[in-house]
Amino acid sequence: MPPTFPRIVEAVASDADTFAAVHARSWRSAYRGFAPDDWLDSPDLEPSARRYWRDTFAAPPDGMRTWLALEGEVAVGFVNIAPPPADPRPDEEVPEGCGYLHHIHLLPQTVGRGVGTLLFGHACKVLEVAGFAEAVLWVYEPNERARGFYEAMGWRHDGTVAPHAFPSAAGPVTVPNLRYRGATAR
Repeated sequence: MPPTFPRIVEAVASDADTFAAVHARSWRSAYRGFAPDDWLDSPDLEPSARRYWRDTFAAPPDGMRTWLALEGEVAVGFVNIAPPPADPRPDEEVPEGCGYLHHIHLLPQTVGRGVGTLLFGHACKVLEVAGFAEAVLWVYEPNERARGFYEAMGWRHDGTVAPHAFPSAAGPVTVPNLRYRGATAR
C-alpha cells in the first residue's frame, strides 16, 4: 500500500504526549553533532518534553496554536505558532508586528518527504490570516539542514544572533541561535 500524504489537524491538550514524542525524536536526530550527546541520549529528554507541552497546554498563551501532521493516526510532525513571549530570552525575541513560528519538528524518517513544507505553509497561512505579513523563527546555526529548508522557503537570517546553552554533565554547551525572518504569504 503506498504511503498517504499526511493530513493536518489542530492539536488539543490531550495530544501533548504525542507531539512531545515527535519533539524528542526530532531533537535526537536533527541536533546530533552540536547538542551534547548526554542531553540527547538522556532518558529524561522525552519526559521533559511531555512536561513542557502539558504545562504549555494547561495554560496556553492567547494566540498559541499547534497542528499535527498525521499519516493515518500516526503523528509524523508538528508545527506551533505562538505570541511573542512576554519576557523573552535573547533567543526568543520577536520584532514588533511579526508573527512567531515557535516550533516545527518532524520524525527523522519523515524529513525530505514534503511534510515540513506542508506544516510550514499551514502555519504561514494562519499567521497571514491573523494579520502578520512577516514572521520569525529561531534556528541553531549548526543546524544546516533546517537552515537550508527555511532558506528554500524564502526566509533569511535577519542578522540577529543570540547564544543558546544546552545542558550537559560537563557544563553547558553554547551554540549560536539565528533569527530567520520571512513573508507569511506563500
